Amino acid sequence: MDPTLLVQLLHLDKLPDLRPASIKGYKFKLWGPYPALLDDEHDDSAVIEGAVYNVETVEHAHALANYETKNYTTGTTTAYYSDGQQPETGQVTIYVFAGNRSDLTEGDFNLERWMKMMGRGKVLDDLAAKKAGSAKKPESS
Repeated sequence: MDPTLLVQLLHLDKLPDLRPASIKGYKFKLWGPYPALLDDEHDDSAVIEGAVYNVETVEHAHALANYETKNYTTGTTTAYYSDGQQPETGQVTIYVFAGNRSDLTEGDFNLERWMKMMGRGKVLDDLAAKKAGSAKKPESS
């Protein structure tokens, strides 16, 4: 959800567009300060909010995988987009925790607090504005 991190990791020339979305059926625990997505604790009522980035090149996919380290593996799931654009859903790649489960703790990940701590709070404000803008219905004339 941090486009500034994507710029840094992928050496992009501009902030990438992210689509606000959620996934269903997964839970997370904390791995230090980071959320660790778990696929074996499948819960159909669980919803995780986030954002989707469309990876443009194989090199970018490798760079993201290297960043995530061997403590994560990839999986696929359905994303439910919340920006009012089409398509409303899509198959996406996710990073699922594959490290030592004894390193995980219960807790809540507060992305806003973490982003502000990292000096990246404006990114969340922009994503929230994009999501709020799509919720407004145009008036008919």
